[in-house]
Amino acid sequence: MTFMLTFMGFLAFASGYLVSLEDRFQRDGLFCPFGLVANLKESPGARKVLTWFGIALWGLALVCYVLLPPEASVSTGDILKGLSAGLLVYGFMLLGYAREIEFAKTGQSANKIPSLEAISRHEKRVIATKAGMALGKILVFFMGMGSLRWIVSGVV
Repeated sequence: MTFMLTFMGFLAFASGYLVSLEDRFQRDGLFCPFGLVANLKESPGARKVLTWFGIALWGLALVCYVLLPPEASVSTGDILKGLSAGLLVYGFMLLGYAREIEFAKTGQSANKIPSLEAISRHEKRVIATKAGMALGKILVFFMGMGSLRWIVSGVV
């Protein structure tokens, strides 16, 4: 149940939030993936109701994860799926921060993957560090939820 709520929440969230993220990037030239309220507020084309519904589903999944007993043990395939999802998120963050630097240099953003020849070696390190820190924020959140579950299961 937790997995299904998380997945449905992701589908609802992504369909609206990615539009608002792109709108803000095209207008301001900033890639701010964690500026949820600001991105949604300033985007006329985003599906705001669907995005907030996705967040509500994530909240429900979080409550189910913390309070309900584990559904099944984690297999090697599950670990590989989690690692591949982490790599996809890291790639998304890399692309976003690379486009932000491209926009700062040229004043415009192409609707394609930025060429890495235009980005200096130092900027590539900055992009990789920013993407790693963004992924780290997400991992810290999940570690916090695991800790919360461990605390609640020890109390109950």
